[in-house]
Formats: sequence, C-alpha cells, structure tokens
Amino acid sequence: MPLYRFEIRAFKGDHLDPPPLGFTYGEPRVGEIHHDNRSRSNTRAKQPPKLRKDDLFFFVSSLFDPNANANQYPLKKYLVGGMRINEVFGVSVRRGELTGVTDANGTIVNPETEIMSQIRSSPHSRRDEEDFWCAVGQKEGRTNILFKRAVPLTEGSDFRPNRLGIQLYGNVIYQRGFKPKGWTGQTNKGRYDWLWECLRDSGQFYT
Repeated sequence: MPLYRFEIRAFKGDHLDPPPLGFTYGEPRVGEIHHDNRSRSNTRAKQPPKLRKDDLFFFVSSLFDPNANANQYPLKKYLVGGMRINEVFGVSVRRGELTGVTDANGTIVNPETEIMSQIRSSPHSRRDEEDFWCAVGQKEGRTNILFKRAVPLTEGSDFRPNRLGIQLYGNVIYQRGFKPKGWTGQTNKGRYDWLWECLRDSGQFYT
C-alpha cells in the first residue's frame, strides 16, 4: 500500500490545504491550467493520481517546539494529520464554477452528494480557473483531518529523524523547507498500519 507524505501548507498564498474539515488534498494537474496561468511539472503534482482506495495519506509540517530551550533548535518536523483515501478525482474549474469531474482514468463521473461536498471544500475549487487533482478521504467517523497532538519526527538543528522518523522513512536528514517526494511500495505497509492504529487507539482522532 503506497503512502505519500506532503507538506501541509498553512496560509501559503491564498489557501489552506488540506482544509481540516473537508478531508481533501489538492494539487494542480501537470501541464494544465492553474489559477496563475502557469503550467505545473513538479513532482508533487504527479503523485495524487497514484493514490488508490484505502491508501494511508499523512501530512507533515515544520512547527516550532514550545519546549525547546535556548540551546536547542526550535523547529522540528511533525506528523500533523492524515486520512485514508476514498478516491482521487480530476477537477476543472472555469469562472469559479466546477465544470467537470473525472476519475483518475479521465472518465467523466458524477460523484455522490457527500463526495461533491468534499470536493467543493477544497480551496482549489474556489479558484476562478484551475485544473487540479483532488484526493478525497474517508472520514471514518472523524470530524477533523488533523490529529489532536502533533507527533515529532525529527530532532536537532539539522532535522535529523528521531526513533519514529527512522522507523517510518529511514535515517534521512530533512533540511529546512525540504518537500519530501513520498514513499511507495509494499515493504512498509505494516509500519503505516501500525502507526494509524496507534494514533486511533491513543485518542488522537477528533470524533
């Protein structure tokens, strides 16, 4: 089961993605219309259509550690939220209106009301003109995509992974501003399932 990790972008530009209550994540489609009239060819834009139903999708952010003392670097990478994927859609917006929704294969679909409500919650849906991928998550009784407490993944001034970080993605140093490309493959499936169960069983989900 693939698992992709993205940065959560709080108030960067003109939107917050993912919207905490919407259980979606959007990325402009590669080489197609974006709201600023630029085509996109970045790696992140290529990742959403690779997601499949029931894949786990986690969000990581750089946050300040409130307990850091004067001799410690205050910024760390934290696991801040996640969702289980329902489906990924290609969405087109023209003149501020949704004009088309397709599945990952390009087939025109008419999602059920709840799914459409989630797609409309994406900040990309509120652009004047945009073609974007919208990963829609399963709510599973949850009310917020974020976890109650952020889980630290790094330590030290060079974003060196802590024990959990090493368990999840290896002994990789994350420089400030680094945007991880994500994990793929079946080899770490058990680790991700274990993490999800630990978060659920420890009461980290808003319900």
